[in-house]
Amino acid sequence: MALSDLLLDNLRLSLPGATDGILQLEIKNMLEEFCRETLAWRETIEVELEPDEDEYTLTPPSGTIVVDVTDSYHPSYSASSVFTYGVLVLNPVPSLNDIADPLTVELALKPDLSINQNLEDYVPDWMWQNYSDTLKNGTLYRMMQHVAKPWSNPQMAAYYRRLFFSETVLVRRRIRDERQADVYPWRYPRWA
Repeated sequence: MALSDLLLDNLRLSLPGATDGILQLEIKNMLEEFCRETLAWRETIEVELEPDEDEYTLTPPSGTIVVDVTDSYHPSYSASSVFTYGVLVLNPVPSLNDIADPLTVELALKPDLSINQNLEDYVPDWMWQNYSDTLKNGTLYRMMQHVAKPWSNPQMAAYYRRLFFSETVLVRRRIRDERQADVYPWRYPRWA
């Protein structure tokens, strides 16, 4: 049984009368929201540098959209970068000495909902496993806020919405702390 099927089975219990088509649509919308808010889905790509070129169009993995660039690394070239509308702008411009090695870029991704594919294929398996409760709570809040449906419940929608957003904040904080642990390994002791 696929992990998304398990999620659908759990949702059917809490949302009487909801069709699979509506459930799958709200799961897709919730996945997009979760990935955009937490930056939890990250992949690394390599960008070939060109001399005197400061703008690079990033090509994400198939079926994804880039939300943000979270990090970049190059052995000899140090630059600040700005990411807007799928284009990475580097400052300063790479020189001839910098193009020998590619720029390694870490991307935060979200699923591309315009591609019609199986629900299981929208995000990697590890996301279904690690965040199954969060994904369930996010879908429940989105479904229960529908108006005049058999599964509508504004009070429970508010409850699941609070759960979903508190869990997304924790995921975002954990990811930020993991990244900062490499940069700032020492912390001031709490007891002092």
